[in-house]
Amino acid sequence: MKKLFSFTLCIAILCTMFSCLMGLTALAEVNAPVRSLVGKQVVGFNNTDWTVDVADTIVDADGKLKAPASRGTVVAQTNTFYSLSDKWDIAFTLRFKDFNNFNGEYAAVILGTNEIRIANNSGENTYIIEVYNSTGLVATASLGEGDAAVNGDYTFAYNSGVLSGTFGGTAVQWTVGESTAEEVEVAFDAVKNTAVKVSVTGNWSSNRYINKFTLRGTVNGDNNYDGSVDSSDLLLAQQAMLGLSADAENCDSTYDDKLTAGDILALTQHLLGRGWLEGYESDPVNIMCIGDSITEGVGTLSGWRYSFFEQMYAAGVKFNLVGSYTTTGDFRLPEGYRGYSAKGGWTTKKILENMSTYVENDFDVVAIMLGYNDRLQWSAETSIEYYCGILDAIYAKNPEAYVYVSTMSPDAQHLDNDCAEWYDYTINPLLPDMVAQYAEAGYTIKFVNNIPYGWTAADFPASDYIHPTEKGRAKIATAFCDVMKNDMLYLNNQAASFTYEPKMNVVTGLTVTDSAFTIEEGYAKTVGATVTPSNAPVQNVLWSSDDEAVATVDFNGRITGVSVGTATITAKTLDNAIEKMVTVTVTEANDTASTELFSECFDTFDNWNVAEDTVFVVGDGVINAHYTQVTETITTINEYTFTNGFEIEFDYKAYGNEGKVYGDGFYGAVGYAGYELRCADAGRQLILVGADGSVLGSYSTVATIYYVNCRLIYKDGTMTAYYNNEPVIVAQNITVDSTASEVTFVHNQRWRNVLADNIYLGSF
Repeated sequence: MKKLFSFTLCIAILCTMFSCLMGLTALAEVNAPVRSLVGKQVVGFNNTDWTVDVADTIVDADGKLKAPASRGTVVAQTNTFYSLSDKWDIAFTLRFKDFNNFNGEYAAVILGTNEIRIANNSGENTYIIEVYNSTGLVATASLGEGDAAVNGDYTFAYNSGVLSGTFGGTAVQWTVGESTAEEVEVAFDAVKNTAVKVSVTGNWSSNRYINKFTLRGTVNGDNNYDGSVDSSDLLLAQQAMLGLSADAENCDSTYDDKLTAGDILALTQHLLGRGWLEGYESDPVNIMCIGDSITEGVGTLSGWRYSFFEQMYAAGVKFNLVGSYTTTGDFRLPEGYRGYSAKGGWTTKKILENMSTYVENDFDVVAIMLGYNDRLQWSAETSIEYYCGILDAIYAKNPEAYVYVSTMSPDAQHLDNDCAEWYDYTINPLLPDMVAQYAEAGYTIKFVNNIPYGWTAADFPASDYIHPTEKGRAKIATAFCDVMKNDMLYLNNQAASFTYEPKMNVVTGLTVTDSAFTIEEGYAKTVGATVTPSNAPVQNVLWSSDDEAVATVDFNGRITGVSVGTATITAKTLDNAIEKMVTVTVTEANDTASTELFSECFDTFDNWNVAEDTVFVVGDGVINAHYTQVTETITTINEYTFTNGFEIEFDYKAYGNEGKVYGDGFYGAVGYAGYELRCADAGRQLILVGADGSVLGSYSTVATIYYVNCRLIYKDGTMTAYYNNEPVIVAQNITVDSTASEVTFVHNQRWRNVLADNIYLGSF
């Protein structure tokens, strides 16, 4: 981390700038006690930035403020006090289902003595917006009848005494006295050094919440609130820095909660026509993640580090991920976020032996999660000795480093009683004392506890009790971010050079391939998302479902119907938070079930012809071909005949060297009636091969997952291949010989472990 201005240089610059203007040579650095909303904004809900009077009503993962599960009101209050100018705007989404006409229920945004309420109309089945200041009710607007009238997107804009608003994109018609208009004069009271409050009332319903909340002030640099950025704003900022103005908090143009040369520089550069604050970048923090396979990545090529990147980036932290190794194959990590220092299977001792290499990296911060591979090697006390050696090596290289030491993430065998046993498992109970000792010695070090994050069996794949799924990895990342985020923002501010570097290729648009579609229960469809410009450095799209009981979505936009109903899927760019909505209607599945001819769960090899020297083994209900480069085929002892069509299905997993692309010539495959369905490239490709050896179709995805379910259905002359219940290959006008045929399984993989099970053959 580098600083553009030393303290001495700051004094020199300021003396030069101010001596002619004011005849003064002293420098006064003023700490802003509160945050002005000039150029800043309050966005969303999380437990770090807000305090609530009803526990567990902020849902961090969804960014919601939920009503309490009773007939009561929850009030959320910002932990920071804000000041507002006479120009600001608010946007939020309100869901207030099951209103039930109870009088006195409402949702509200409270700014000092000003309040905007969404309420029912005195017990009637109609709903209104009410606007208050310190004198009482000053304006109203009708929303209509029924629950739908209060469920949607709201915006309110206030500009120099004039209030306007929209609901669902339609302008609000305000009523004051006997007059109605889209804009209304409202004398809002001044908001100075006051918490922002948001409230929502419950009524024994889970369908009441506010989310997508944003409150913005005037443009940055408009220090005197006159609607323009000019020399008078620069004068006010200079006076504030010299302690001659009481409006110091309004002049923090670099958002570091201090008035420094950076604020004057940013404002001056803008007045000279050289851009504004979004072009001023603080030095990034270099973060190195140290760990074993959970950090390196099993089941995904980036472990928990991808979710960590996503959460830190969304929080506005300027950072790089650095290390001795580079993540390859995970398309989601942009350049600059791919470094790490972790190896699968490594113990604390092995990490210590390699610390001389790790500390060659330029790091400011280290996030560590270690110990799982130690548990059968030696005592926990011995592991702590090695751990201390790791910390000593870190601080020997950088005594100022920020270090975050995490508990081992739980495994699927220790989930009972909220992971109570895991707190006392191997090194976990010893870590807080180790961290405390280094903190007492003057080092910056903090303990991260990922155990209380609601771990369940759903956080692990059925075949792996150690390495979490995407949801489990996100819990590890969230635990680190909860402890680290504010520290990283602080480091950004401390290192703020604010060199003018105009942002290039910022995301400006998002399109999706489908805005609405219908799908059957259990089936899937991938919606494509395209970010513009195409050369934007961060093109990540975040996917979420507003009702996972109806439809779920993964990080690749793959939407799966769960139960009958309608859900809204949101695609949002990580950079610039541009959103698109996809409406999914899930209908009842109407599959015609096939009649089973053969099924195999691989408890034994009794149904197969297997050569004595095969690498295939059976255990835990799977067929397993270990790390090798051998091509082998096994066939069923019996042959099977279908009537009007057939269905063949299997589950497949290839792991180890997942990041290497060996091509479609290496696969696992199930064949029947001369046709073969291949799963290649560690589960990222599906290939349908015809009876003559020709390729009838192929499908590929950038996503890597644990098990891939592969299914081929032949019926009425059409052959359809499914990838995890999503139809991805369709071949028509196919004629299949119904002569009796055996089922085959082929292992043709290069240097990867292979697992396969649940082979099924059915007839229509």
